[in-house]
Amino acid sequence: MRRVVELAAAAAPRACVTAALLLTCIGGDALGRSPWVVERPARRAAVDSATHGAVALLAWTVAAASGDGWRNAGRLAAQAVSCCLLAVLIDLDHFWMAGSLSLKSALSLPTRPPLHATTAIPAVVLLLHLCIRLTNAASLHSLPLLVAVAWTTHHVRDATRRGFWLWPLGSTPPLPYWLYVATEICIPYGILVVRTTLRCEVESANRASIV
Repeated sequence: MRRVVELAAAAAPRACVTAALLLTCIGGDALGRSPWVVERPARRAAVDSATHGAVALLAWTVAAASGDGWRNAGRLAAQAVSCCLLAVLIDLDHFWMAGSLSLKSALSLPTRPPLHATTAIPAVVLLLHLCIRLTNAASLHSLPLLVAVAWTTHHVRDATRRGFWLWPLGSTPPLPYWLYVATEICIPYGILVVRTTLRCEVESANRASIV
């Protein structure tokens, strides 16, 4: 019984953050559709970016805060904020492709900019992972998964409007809203499984080297 209570106590914070993630997805989108926001492109862009960032921040918190993660609050907060910033900065490619700092030009591109190609996500994440392994940069071991969360949550949210851009194959139909919300909730738990698996492999390798 004591073990059950301990497990429940450990899971409760993650459940609360997951609930916050759900509310952020729905609340951010509802705010973005409000007349007060829709009538002003700058407000719409600000709300959209803020929602992208908040979703990424909460998703990374769910994925990374396991066991020692909750106790190492400073490191967790730094990683979550980094994930938030990455999710927001993705949209800078709109301005780069427009060749202008004009918001109107950035929002009226004829095609989607390069960082919005969903097929680039696995390639970039794998490349980062290989670079970190080759350079033995242990302090950056979380970066590939952090980028995966920031980039994927952003693309999934955008997919409700225009689908996924699977360059060079084309685009999918827009993602149904219920599937978008369910996917955003599932992403951090998928990353959690990957993090746990990688951690177990590292621990096994360390024990084998000691023996």
